[in-house]
Amino acid sequence: MSLQTLTKRIRDKNGSREDQIDLANKLFRGEVDVYFPNKEEFIINFLLDRLKENSNLTCVNIGYWQLFLNIWKSDKLSGSFRVSAIRRQSLYPIILNAFEYLIKEFKKDVFLKISDVFVCVYSNLNILYISRSFPDQISLLFSRYCYLIASKIDDLLDSHPNEVFKETLICVIQSAVHSQASSTKAQTQFLHQTLGSILALLCKTQKGDPYFSFLNAVLMKCVLTQHTLDVLLLTKKDSSMTLCSLLNAISFEPINLKAIPLFFIICADSINFHLSSVEKSISQQKASELMYKLFSEHIAFLLSLKNLPEEATLDCMLSICQVFENDNLHRGHSDEYTFAMLEQLLELSVKTLRQNTCWSTSWEMLSSLLAIDFDVLLPHSKILWECIKSVSHQDDIHALKFLKRWVRASAKARILDSFCIDWHLNVQTMSERSILTNRDFITSFSAVAEVSLSQISIKKLVTWLMSSESIMSENSNRFVVYYSLCKSLKRESYPAHLVPNFELFTRSIFNASLKNFNILDERSQALLCMCQISHVQFFSSDMSISASVGMKTLFEDLMAEKSRGLSSTVWSLQLLLCYLEQCLRLNTLHEDTTFPMRVVNYALEYSSKALDKFAENSHLILLDMVDVGKPDLVLTLLCRWLHMVHLYSSRTSITSWIYSIASKFYFIDSLNLETKDSVLESNWERFISSTETYELDSIRDSLIDCLIRLLCYSSNNAIDPVSAPGNLDFDNSAELCSSLTRFTPKNIDFVLKSLIHIPIHSITKNQRTRLLNLLIIHEKLLSDKDNSAHISLRKIIYTLMKTPCSSGFYRDPKIIIDLMQFGKTDLSFHKVHVLIMRSWIQHLDEGNKSEVILKLLQLILADFRELPLETITLIFNALVDSLPTSKHIKNSNDILSSVFTINDMLIDEMTAYLSKKESLCSGTFSCLLACCNSVLRTQNLTSESLNKLHILKVGIEEKAISLKLNELPFLENWILFQCLLSFGGDDFLKVVAYMVYYRRTVGEMSFRVSDFELALSRLSTNDADYAILNILNLLTSNECDEFDYSVLMKVVGVFANYSDCFQRNRHLVHMVLLCCTHVFYNQTLKPATLIDSALDVFLCFVQKTSKFISLDSFNTILTALSTILNLKELECEPKDHANLILKIIQILNGLLFNHRSYMSGRFHVFYSILKSLLYSMVQHDSEMKKIKGIALMNFYKPKKVPIHVVQSFCRLLTTWMNPNLMHDSNKKNSSLTDAERLFVKATTKHFVFLLTDFMSAQTVYQIDIQVKELLTNCFYNVYENLSNHEKQMALVAMNAPSKSLYQKFVNDYLIFAKWNEA
Repeated sequence: MSLQTLTKRIRDKNGSREDQIDLANKLFRGEVDVYFPNKEEFIINFLLDRLKENSNLTCVNIGYWQLFLNIWKSDKLSGSFRVSAIRRQSLYPIILNAFEYLIKEFKKDVFLKISDVFVCVYSNLNILYISRSFPDQISLLFSRYCYLIASKIDDLLDSHPNEVFKETLICVIQSAVHSQASSTKAQTQFLHQTLGSILALLCKTQKGDPYFSFLNAVLMKCVLTQHTLDVLLLTKKDSSMTLCSLLNAISFEPINLKAIPLFFIICADSINFHLSSVEKSISQQKASELMYKLFSEHIAFLLSLKNLPEEATLDCMLSICQVFENDNLHRGHSDEYTFAMLEQLLELSVKTLRQNTCWSTSWEMLSSLLAIDFDVLLPHSKILWECIKSVSHQDDIHALKFLKRWVRASAKARILDSFCIDWHLNVQTMSERSILTNRDFITSFSAVAEVSLSQISIKKLVTWLMSSESIMSENSNRFVVYYSLCKSLKRESYPAHLVPNFELFTRSIFNASLKNFNILDERSQALLCMCQISHVQFFSSDMSISASVGMKTLFEDLMAEKSRGLSSTVWSLQLLLCYLEQCLRLNTLHEDTTFPMRVVNYALEYSSKALDKFAENSHLILLDMVDVGKPDLVLTLLCRWLHMVHLYSSRTSITSWIYSIASKFYFIDSLNLETKDSVLESNWERFISSTETYELDSIRDSLIDCLIRLLCYSSNNAIDPVSAPGNLDFDNSAELCSSLTRFTPKNIDFVLKSLIHIPIHSITKNQRTRLLNLLIIHEKLLSDKDNSAHISLRKIIYTLMKTPCSSGFYRDPKIIIDLMQFGKTDLSFHKVHVLIMRSWIQHLDEGNKSEVILKLLQLILADFRELPLETITLIFNALVDSLPTSKHIKNSNDILSSVFTINDMLIDEMTAYLSKKESLCSGTFSCLLACCNSVLRTQNLTSESLNKLHILKVGIEEKAISLKLNELPFLENWILFQCLLSFGGDDFLKVVAYMVYYRRTVGEMSFRVSDFELALSRLSTNDADYAILNILNLLTSNECDEFDYSVLMKVVGVFANYSDCFQRNRHLVHMVLLCCTHVFYNQTLKPATLIDSALDVFLCFVQKTSKFISLDSFNTILTALSTILNLKELECEPKDHANLILKIIQILNGLLFNHRSYMSGRFHVFYSILKSLLYSMVQHDSEMKKIKGIALMNFYKPKKVPIHVVQSFCRLLTTWMNPNLMHDSNKKNSSLTDAERLFVKATTKHFVFLLTDFMSAQTVYQIDIQVKELLTNCFYNVYENLSNHEKQMALVAMNAPSKSLYQKFVNDYLIFAKWNEA
């Protein structure tokens, strides 16, 4: 096909549009065999011509848009062509035309592809600014875009505009509006043309959605500028450009009203944006004015809507009011126009309340109006009280919210006393249980009154209430306001002149009412007691004595009338307990304890009965002020009256009472009740966590007896729960086990959680023994599948065994054998089992320790075939590990004989295991190896046993691959096993080879240094030299990775500590140090894992005398330290970094103490190291990690250094400046030798700059106060040793801020440092 034919077929206006786009695609992909230079430019021009056709075959054909996008994204088009192509044919009319077709028939893929083309083209600023765009054209484009999204929002939820599209569209709109002579007018016109579509999209979204964020960003940055907001909000009301006029120009349906609050939020965000921007384009006063106008314009518009449903309009107004009340823009009082809008909202809300429509919305509206401007509502209090009276439900949360805000508003307006009077008058005319007696409202009022009412106001109110005729009426609400006022008083600040009023209430009302107390209704009885409780806290000694008769009368009536209601009984008991507490405080009870005992015991008895029909309170917001829940008395007894219970109740009664509470949780399945979030459970946790519980002996002992009693509970009553705490011992454990009920893990979990909170020292030895016995028995009753319950039990058992139990627990070894048997295949039990065994052995009585251990070993021998191997190995390991500390015990030969016999039997078991073909349990095999290791450490094995172990070792090596035992516990024990059996250089190197090999398999591996020390002690001189030389050869080879180096360095550290080969060969020391330093220069390794091991080797050598280290070795260590402190990359946790710094300081200490003769001439190196360490002591800012001219410790992250590291650094520098501290303890002022004096003088020539660095660091970094104080005291020692010339030199080297700090440093030294030394 010729070029002319090809172009004609593609551009033919009468040709098939589908064929043409296919041919254009082939041409672009190079599938047409024709030479066509600049074919991409030809295709773009063709596509622009076709896309502007008014036909759905082209402008909404995804093939055209996809091809355009592919070519435009390619690098085949020049920049000049792109600019000229869009200048000739803008994409705006093409996209508008496509949107017209998409409105009729939506195609999601085409719409998204057009958006991609728009971004791809106009994200280029050169193209954007040469494009011919007009505000009307762009506004129409944006309007149709929003309309399309709003109409097809369900299809586009997963395709919201990204940041690139949003930024591109913002640039396009800004370019269009700023091209006009008046950008403000263009922006206002843009909003006028697009507002309908914007609101249509807003009504389909909500705040926080991607489309809302998109509209918010576009309008904030492009349209709602400072000047546009002035035009919309601050122009004359008859202007057509006001916001209200723009909104009125749109026809609204009820659903569109949802968009108005969101549009209000966008406008408010725009005002906030201009206020908080860097340019600060508007002031706070201007922002407040704009916010008020924005609010009033929206409310005025909504009030003008007459044909829409009232409910929808009111909801919209409420949303706007709630946004307005919570913003932080408006300040001061409302202007006249806004105040008028608020009054209209008040009238509308009251009207709907009277009509009993939109109930909740109207109350929320009134609450919001109070928050906006309470001056609108407070003058209309009479109307508001009428609305309150119309509330028929006490739990109306919307009206309750309004009431609480009304109280706070009255307090702000300083008319809270008037509110109280109106409240008292209105509550008399309402039902007994009304919203004015709601508990939440009373609490809220009391909190406000406590800080708002003056003493004079309270005095006047109380006097008025006491003189009111209604106070003597029979209305049960007559005490509501009086009680609320009394509740707001605090004993620390109450007015003393109120006491006569309280006395008058007690005499004239309370005591008078007691004569006919049983005649009163339950609510009046409860309210009388509640008021009197508020008075009791202000009792004087005379008042408590005068009130004693009344209290006894009240209690006698309470005892006589068994059918009294719950609230009346509970409040009466609370009053009696409060009275007794005050009498104790005033010491007016004298010797009469009968009455307090009767009151407390009756309270315990009644609270237990109330719990039998357990029902928790609903939310407090639903309760009347006198309402109580059945557990309420229990809660106050647990958390407030515990001391009263301790003083006036017997231990038996307290135990029974605590048991009745705990049983509600323990027997949870019988109640079928979930108590996870219950008030009772939270207060129980508070009770068992309180220190007061354990300070009161009777409470503490009763709690522990209760837990024992719960564990002793029996379904067939074979064991009496009451007598169980006193009689239970280990002798009847079998009988007890057969009679106990199988409880669920939930039941046991309650006891365990309770035991966790009890301090171990609070539990007596006998109680610990009983608890241990019961917990062990319960563990047997739990299912084997309840691993979590078993582990929890074991942890509690271990906690209880930390302190000695009764001797019976240690007499019979069967107990410990039974305890170790569960979880034999679960490694999660192993750790806690080991701890339990060690505690048991530790607390064995020294007198019969040998007999018990021997008896235990004999039991193991007798039942070797019946007991699980895991149990045997666990007990055996713990026993053998304890033998070195128990060599002085009797029968040691018999014990060792039994140990070796059991060990031989275990070796036979392992040999039998190896002969089997099936797979082995790595856990079991690991435990068996651990036993062999423990016996090897005793170093008392016979040659026959050693031969067996060598044969076993060979057997494991032969089957190492088939065993597939690659788990960490087995590998650690296997390596230690070989280490303990090594008797030559080759054996030791084989152990090292195993360590390197398995280190790659399982990662970090730990080993016992003492075992390697034992292996080293068996090596001859030649074997030790042979082993260390081979290890050094490995370190210098290039075949090791970082894991190999880590293991080998640890082995070298063991050699350095425990072998004498380095003492014989100083050249060998230098080789080791060179190998360690080689690690830091190897670029293929990550040195973070190796530095710690290398520093351990350095530390070991520097702590030895100069016989070990030559001058070359000394220089090697200094070079290594400098290298570490200048590493570019090191990934470590802050804790590891602090450990590295500490080790570097320890190495410097070692050099200073043992190798000072080598330090001359190298002080500049030490200065560089100490300078890096000094800058590691300060807390770095994230933006200031490095300062020009300062060598920082690069790998050290900007985290705070632990204080003990700073102390070590200060100790090093102090010792350096006072060498006599190294040999003359606590004699800092003793005279120095000539050599020491020269050493200090040579040091200060360099350390004077360290002092200037410290001053400079204080001007750059924010140093922790404690760190700064330690460093300052430390540098006093440096300053003390400086000559006058050096002091002046330090001053010259500093800048102005550092000089100021230095001068203060010198003055403080002259004032404090010398005085401290004296």
